[in-house]
Amino acid sequence: GPDHPSVAEQLNSLALLLQLTDRAAEAEPICRRAAKIFLDSTARTGQQHPSLTVALGNYASIIRKLGVDDCEVRSRLNAMLEEYGMSLG
Repeated sequence: GPDHPSVAEQLNSLALLLQLTDRAAEAEPICRRAAKIFLDSTARTGQQHPSLTVALGNYASIIRKLGVDDCEVRSRLNAMLEEYGMSLG
């Protein structure tokens, strides 16, 4: 289905392609969705999905490319993780 981790893998790849072609604004919501699918999977199974860390790193890279400073990047990542009872640590 649309929220399966295999879909998130493809979304993450698409987001990276968009970022590499200077289309970070288009990549951001796609990468955010991929990260949330991996977070959902992690929350459901109780085990971190192997692609979660990569997806979060890609998301951070994309929003930095949009001009977001490091403090705000960390804040956005923490907000996303907190929805699932997690934190950056």
